Amino acid sequence: MTVLESVIGTGAARVTDVSVDAESTYRTVHVGESPVAASTGWAPKMLAEAAAGLGSSTMSILSAVTHIFSDKTGTLTANEMDFRKMSIHGVSYGRGTTEIGREATRRLGKDLSASDVLADNTPILVKTDNVNFLDPAGDLERDSDARLHPEQAARIHDFFVHLAVCHSVVRETLSENDTGTGFSASSPDELALVSGANYFGYSFLARRNGEVAISVPGKREEVVYEVLEMVDFTSTRKPHGATAIEDRLQDQVTSTLGDLSRAGIKIWVLTGDKEETAVNIGFACQLLNNDMERIMINAETTPSASDLYDMLLARCVEARKRAELQASGVKDDTQQQAIVIDGRCLTMVFSNDVLSELFLEVSQQCVSVICCRVSPKQKAQVVRLFKTNLHGCRSLAIGDGANDVAMIQEAHIGVGISGHEGMQAVNASDFAIAQFRFLKRLLLVHGHWNYRRMAKLALYVVYKNILLFGTEFVLAALPQCGSSGTLYYNNMWINGYNVFWSSMPIGIVAITEQEVPARIAEQFPGLYHVGAQGELFSLRIFAQWVAEALYECVVCGLVPALIIGGPVDSTGNGFSRDLCGAISYCCLISVGWVKLALNMVTWNAITAFAFIASIIFWYISGYVIAASFPTSVADTAFPHIFALPEFYLAIFLSLLLCLGRDFLWKAYKREMNPEYYHILQEFHKRGSQNPEKARWTPPELRYERFQADLTEEKPRFDLPEQQALPNQRPSQADQKVYTGFAFSTQVLEDRFLNPLREMVLPVSQVANAIGRVLSPGGSPITRHNPDSPTRREATDEPKSFEEKILALPIEEQAVYEIQRYQVFTGWGSLRPGHLLITDPPKFTNALMTDGAGTFDLEHWVVDPGFGGTDQWQYATRFKDFLRAQEKLQQETVEGVPPELQAHASGLDPDLQERRRIKKKLNRLVGRSVRRRRWVRKEKLLAEAIERANIALAAPDPEFSLPRTPPNTPPPQ
Repeated sequence: MTVLESVIGTGAARVTDVSVDAESTYRTVHVGESPVAASTGWAPKMLAEAAAGLGSSTMSILSAVTHIFSDKTGTLTANEMDFRKMSIHGVSYGRGTTEIGREATRRLGKDLSASDVLADNTPILVKTDNVNFLDPAGDLERDSDARLHPEQAARIHDFFVHLAVCHSVVRETLSENDTGTGFSASSPDELALVSGANYFGYSFLARRNGEVAISVPGKREEVVYEVLEMVDFTSTRKPHGATAIEDRLQDQVTSTLGDLSRAGIKIWVLTGDKEETAVNIGFACQLLNNDMERIMINAETTPSASDLYDMLLARCVEARKRAELQASGVKDDTQQQAIVIDGRCLTMVFSNDVLSELFLEVSQQCVSVICCRVSPKQKAQVVRLFKTNLHGCRSLAIGDGANDVAMIQEAHIGVGISGHEGMQAVNASDFAIAQFRFLKRLLLVHGHWNYRRMAKLALYVVYKNILLFGTEFVLAALPQCGSSGTLYYNNMWINGYNVFWSSMPIGIVAITEQEVPARIAEQFPGLYHVGAQGELFSLRIFAQWVAEALYECVVCGLVPALIIGGPVDSTGNGFSRDLCGAISYCCLISVGWVKLALNMVTWNAITAFAFIASIIFWYISGYVIAASFPTSVADTAFPHIFALPEFYLAIFLSLLLCLGRDFLWKAYKREMNPEYYHILQEFHKRGSQNPEKARWTPPELRYERFQADLTEEKPRFDLPEQQALPNQRPSQADQKVYTGFAFSTQVLEDRFLNPLREMVLPVSQVANAIGRVLSPGGSPITRHNPDSPTRREATDEPKSFEEKILALPIEEQAVYEIQRYQVFTGWGSLRPGHLLITDPPKFTNALMTDGAGTFDLEHWVVDPGFGGTDQWQYATRFKDFLRAQEKLQQETVEGVPPELQAHASGLDPDLQERRRIKKKLNRLVGRSVRRRRWVRKEKLLAEAIERANIALAAPDPEFSLPRTPPNTPPPQ
């Protein structure tokens, strides 16, 4: 048999073994990820603040994040409102400023007033929840004295009574061990206002039977006010006074953002706040500074899409010229740039592919980007723009509320903050933390540690399996061993290799390995760059480990065979392939252990125990297997090989030839050409007193930059919102009106784009498409509905829901407001909404085929003839309304009187049969949805005038003359 034939035969015999081993390799890597993911939540500094890793599959991306997209309210800020100042009849009370205010004052080059400085330096003896009122001069106390200032004192009294009465806060009974104000509010703003009134002695006591009871200073008995009407808050209401409520930054937000920036990560802030507030937040967080060039993109600088295109194109051309100069060696002294863009301009960006590409290229040149007045849908669109167009971009989105869910689910990694706005963001995320500052530890410490652990785990698992089967392959191909495909190892050795004798050391390394301690990883963010650039796990590194494994398996196979050499060993016993295989197996398993030890950094009692226990366990188990199974291949190997000098010489030479190069190379790298982590290890070991010497600013994280095509002609911008005149601000009617305490964010906007609906809607979309194909001229809905997709493509004028309704004749304009019953809280009483993700928007048309989360109802009234006595129409499910609508249309065809059609308050009669059949179920479920109809005031007024005219034209029977019989002659 030739050597080639033996190699082919041996390879065919090993196909099954290698396929089984590939499965074990896959299991080992995934089993290794689980304790690594769990260790993130077990970390003391993370666990103490309710950190949780909700999945291990995203752990590998934690070390390679290039972009962070962050919400502001509740994420960068604490979302804990404190009552700070107030203005009563033009007189301001309260002193001091906030961190954001100090940054804004510093940015304008002004100094704080002496009273604010004095107030900030005044120590707070007793901290009151939700109140931080500072008045060192006693202005409020002086003006509250009715003897000195009777008029102002009365105004102050009325002001605090208003705060204590006009709200929706609920009083809770506290036990002796509980601390706090005892107020429960749906919004932190209301809680701060009521707490402020309580701080000044105007305490809210109870709400009962349509009355509100409060206590007033100077009166022993409670004062009771009757509640006439609850007027919900809207941003369009005119203010009657002013209060200053502080939403302070969370602890260590500024330092966290700075360290993440120094790690080479681009940071975007997406907020619903107005532009001025967003800029002040940027300065307070040090995302912006006075040395940066701020690119302001708003309605004033770019009132139309054409202006936006010109501005972005000029920026792209300028950036490419700078890049060419830098490539030629010219030093670039250009200021760092940052973008501040509002939601209206983002709408124009996403409406045109050319604008999206230009904006993407310009934003890549900026250090930071702040998006203000953005909706939840736009947050997800921004993340999707970078995620899909930048090759190598790994995005992380972090938020705390329901309006951040779409953004969190769109990013590669979602991080939810368990704050005051519920658990929606946490439930939709991959990781959950309590405060933003823990994101630094999650990325710089756990992300970096996990990268090194998983890199070593994956490389070593492949390496040790190549070493095992490669050595067996070499032995089978040697002429001394017979050049056959016969096994040279005991089957138990092969099966137990990945389970018992080589798994414990790498398992411990995958859990405990730390390149540097957590303190060093947080202190020097540049270390994160190593993982983000893939310097420890790449195709080159993988090929290097495979090549080393192939070389070492040849050594572990040849050395025992060449040492034994002749037909007998040193003791005079005959040579056997069993003996050669046993020595070779001991060589390869020893080389694997020492190889892992050379690539480890963290040595402690646990890792030392893992190595020692594995070595002892192998030799004891090898002897037990040989003694317990005398008919096995290894029946002569143990304990015979322990008495052979060739055994120890083979292990020594194998270690020397295999790992001597590794030892010399690592010594050279550490002493002559150290990596950055080598320097930090020396810094930690020697305890240098000058950490600046160890600092290193990493280059920008590597990802394939996107470049727009600047040779294309300028496109036409025909969208209505893009045809504004230069320097013309949008009218008040064009601006969306947001409601709720966080009124800068439209929570219920466009629910049909929710990721959950995107999985459900394709089925109905396919059905609609088939219907359009089979129906001549399109489906009935397409033919008759002017707002269908086909009709919209023909006109090329996309309109909002409100614009579509207003385009109809006044007599046909109607909007349906829908609500869902929520247990314990009633009809639509909680923010972010009473509607589920799968429900239609809050305001819809009659068929619920279109809608919006908000609708301007200033010129609309509730239709008094719709529904029951309360003008609401009730049902168990929303689809029941559609069945009722279809039934009314059928009755119209059959000639039912119109007055019975327009104001039908009942549902489909078939529903009565279904209720009778499912009586018990409906008792349990109940009628949990309802809707009412809004119509234009002009329509009701016209109907009232028409009814009045009809009544006036009709003859009054009391005063009408008696009718004359037809044949009676006229009187003479």
